Amino acid sequence: TAAEGGAETVLFNIAELPCTHGGRVQFQVENVLAAVGAGWGLRLSWEHIRQGLLAFQGNLDDAPGRFTVIEVAGRTLVVSDCRNIDALVATIEATKSFSATARSAVYSAEEDRREADIVEQGRLLAMAFDRVAICEIEAGRDRPQGEVTRLLEAGIASAETETEVVTITSWGEAVDSAWRNLEKGELLLVQTASIPQTVMKVSALLGLDGARFGTDEPSRRIGA
Repeated sequence: TAAEGGAETVLFNIAELPCTHGGRVQFQVENVLAAVGAGWGLRLSWEHIRQGLLAFQGNLDDAPGRFTVIEVAGRTLVVSDCRNIDALVATIEATKSFSATARSAVYSAEEDRREADIVEQGRLLAMAFDRVAICEIEAGRDRPQGEVTRLLEAGIASAETETEVVTITSWGEAVDSAWRNLEKGELLLVQTASIPQTVMKVSALLGLDGARFGTDEPSRRIGA
């Protein structure tokens, strides 16, 4: 609802917007509020704002990797570009609104983060997921190869949970393995590599045509 003085304009029920997944994803609700505010400030018509947000799907076509949710054969795949503690916390909280008999994640951490931050990301993963596949940073420019996964493993161990952990250097292989092992009723969170690489991988997993997204952009952070 947009309110100014005594005038109120009801635009939509937040649950109507596809990107909020029925109003369950709080940070997308916050993004919607920001978008409405921006459109209002630009003096767009309420109908343009309303139709634009209703048309925005938040899927592989118009917002790949920004908490993309795909449900297929009773399994839920969430693809999110969560690369720091705050983003991971928000993503974890959002996934909790989706029912699942078990939860898995494929995750890495950027090399230029503080050691304590990488360890904390590992701890957060252990607290939220039953199975975690951790990957290695491809470039190896800021830390020796294996350092990131070692720090993530330390964080997972510090949580003292029964989380099942596997270390697979290649992001692509980690995604393939996690998807193969995902059972009906379970949820898998995949942290993105580069967006074109991620779209192509997810498209391949689901038998979709991802060619239109292109593959020329190199992976900037996580191994192929």
